[in-house]
Amino acid sequence: MEGYVEFGHIRAERINLTDINEFTQTRQTYDPEAISELAESMRFTDARGERQFELINDLLVAKLDDEELASFIRDHEDFYDHQADISQMTRAEDGAWYVLISGHRRRRAIELNCRQDSIEFQNVLVACSVKPGITFEDALILQLRENVHLRPSVFDEAKAIERYYRLRSRRQGSALTIAGCARSLGFSESKVSEALRFARLPDVVQQEAASGMISYSHAVQLHGYMEVLNRYYPHKYRRAYNDQASNRTLEEDVTATVMTLVKQLKSKELEGYKSNQKTDIIKAHISNILVAMDYQDDGLFELEDEMTPVRQFQQAEHRLGLQALTIVLQRAQSSAGLGPKEQERMDVLRSLLNSRSNDVHQLSIISEPLIEIPQEQVA
Repeated sequence: MEGYVEFGHIRAERINLTDINEFTQTRQTYDPEAISELAESMRFTDARGERQFELINDLLVAKLDDEELASFIRDHEDFYDHQADISQMTRAEDGAWYVLISGHRRRRAIELNCRQDSIEFQNVLVACSVKPGITFEDALILQLRENVHLRPSVFDEAKAIERYYRLRSRRQGSALTIAGCARSLGFSESKVSEALRFARLPDVVQQEAASGMISYSHAVQLHGYMEVLNRYYPHKYRRAYNDQASNRTLEEDVTATVMTLVKQLKSKELEGYKSNQKTDIIKAHISNILVAMDYQDDGLFELEDEMTPVRQFQQAEHRLGLQALTIVLQRAQSSAGLGPKEQERMDVLRSLLNSRSNDVHQLSIISEPLIEIPQEQVA
């Protein structure tokens, strides 16, 4: 069409960029550098020396009428457990609602090209593969399957798989089998099983994995540790849980114990350990709990008075904090050019560390000026 800039194949259906609506989807994060590279790959110069754009794979969009859109949004909100923002949705001139199913990275790359070339979004037509009247569930399956070139992070994908599993289970009134879920999504059973285990970990554990502090595979293995703790602690700490004045909960204790192991896995002591060695450590912790459960089942003893899991986790954090401050001290000691005040603070810090001070807050305040030493002055 004259006056429009086109992205995509000639025979594909063209939809105005501003008419393609977008909701929350599986992929939650986008790498700006990767989007920039994708945008650059779309650009080329034709035989006349004019700038053109290429879209190797069309966007996949749903084409919905009012009733179909209402159903799509209800299912979307049920799946993601939050209300969809429909205030900014645009209805196309043909009266239909177009909702992006897959191609979210491509859409962002198109928008980036437009901004770089000062092209108005309303003057952009995008090649799309259109799915009229598609349901949210079918759109979700297509979305999960389509990211072949660059998949979403394993963490985003795991959460989406677990949400789909819950959605299907609710609708059929019984738990969906892993095999059934795998068939629907076109994934292996092991992939689905791992995703379900990861998504059911405490949020703080998931965050440690998502930030790269522990691997996805180790996080999945921690689910087994969490499961045995959930069976063990109700017996081990039953008096505490039955005592309302104690304010202790099973969930809190299990999370604290799992996080104590997470702290160990990412500690400096295990820095040189290979993945399989860390796996062995997790298995050893699980084995220890199973042995303790055997003793408990035999009624040999109860261990109600030992340190609580929350306190154990606090001590693990304390040890890691002292370890980090010790590294700061070591670097500062080898640094040249410390002034008298910095040297005095370093001496106090060394004294507190040697006395095994419990006041990590005080240690952090004292060490703060040392942390700001320019890197080129640190050996």
